[in-house]
Amino acid sequence: MKHIILRIAGTFGSGKTTAMRHFLEYPSSALNSSANKIMGYKVDVPDLNAPAFVVGKYDNICGGTDSIKTQDDVAERILKAHTHGHVLYEGALVSASGLGGAVTQAVHPTGCDVYAFLDTPLEVCIERVLGRRAAAGNDKEFNPKNLEQKYTAVIGCYRNLRAAKYNVHLVNHKDPHPQLLSIIKEFENA
Repeated sequence: MKHIILRIAGTFGSGKTTAMRHFLEYPSSALNSSANKIMGYKVDVPDLNAPAFVVGKYDNICGGTDSIKTQDDVAERILKAHTHGHVLYEGALVSASGLGGAVTQAVHPTGCDVYAFLDTPLEVCIERVLGRRAAAGNDKEFNPKNLEQKYTAVIGCYRNLRAAKYNVHLVNHKDPHPQLLSIIKEFENA
């Protein structure tokens, strides 16, 4: 049985963290460093034949790998966890990490890397980011330029990985969990 390394990709507000939190609803336990910092989580998903390891921390509204200092550190955690089971990771920074990105280059030689891009429309991403800002009491004027640039970069990453024949999926942003689970199970049983 092969263990997948699954990147859930999208821009800010695309639903990456929400999709990952759905996996954390299964029985899970935090994996801490020697300094007692959350490195990730071990998740027991009933329908899978191996545990899943979620890289990053989810103790605030925005989770994932964006709190990890470098892409090399992200890759190190992914590869370490991969020896024990499936690996799931997401973050705005790695979402646009294409063929030349440190994480992509580190995990691709395993032959287990799969990329799931959420199909969230830009307008929905903007609406969600505005909602988060309002909930946090951030009333500064919002300039969507950075989000639009990131959205374009993520689409470019999707196209480049696909053109290079990487294992790339487009995932329905409205209910991604069933499709993500299906991708993992198919990989596990290949």
